[in-house]
Amino acid sequence: QSLLNGGPITIEIQDGITWLDQDAVDAIQAMALQAGATFSLIWDDELFTVMFRHHDPPAVSFKPIWPNYDLFIGSINLVQV
Repeated sequence: QSLLNGGPITIEIQDGITWLDQDAVDAIQAMALQAGATFSLIWDDELFTVMFRHHDPPAVSFKPIWPNYDLFIGSINLVQV
């Protein structure tokens, strides 16, 4: 199923399915801080141009799977442009 142009894209990082390490979280947060920047997202062999969804906060949200642990779950909230 293709996403509609301008549609929201939410990537959920869920416990028991996948985790992000501290380096990945830091890199994604740094990307999200770039106001107005666009990025390429490849998903199921499709290429999308996306921006972080700052108009519908939070653009990113992460929490450790255990307190003081460096593996994270959360969400990345994007919009196709």
